[in-house]
Amino acid sequence: MRVHDATGRFVSNDTLFADAQGLVWSVDIETGRSKPVFQDVSSYFETSDCTGEAFLGGTFPPRYVFTLAGDPTFRRRPDTQMRALRQFKSFFSEGRCRTTQFESHGLPLSNTVPDSPVSPPTHTDGFTPPFHYEFD
Repeated sequence: MRVHDATGRFVSNDTLFADAQGLVWSVDIETGRSKPVFQDVSSYFETSDCTGEAFLGGTFPPRYVFTLAGDPTFRRRPDTQMRALRQFKSFFSEGRCRTTQFESHGLPLSNTVPDSPVSPPTHTDGFTPPFHYEFD
């Protein structure tokens, strides 16, 4: 499967790609623009009221770019950061705190902001959206 633009020009082999820093991004097929692989991700907490240290729950591979719900900052999981088993009691999503109760692996969100701000790459500039798949 390969991605082509509206004129049939080859764009890439996939909608996921690594930029010059090795961070993994996605391509929006409709607009042709780069975007985070995961967007509006929920923040999880070990308290029942969304206070204290915030965590990234679930499985997010290192270097995959994501944004949090209500925060446009581009983040990524560092290569060396291991997830640890946590007891989550609340999460922030869609502008509000919600209670929950489950055990999952998580990592502190404070470690996911890069030292230098990250900008989306522009490698798809010059191509004509929308993009489409062609199968060999």
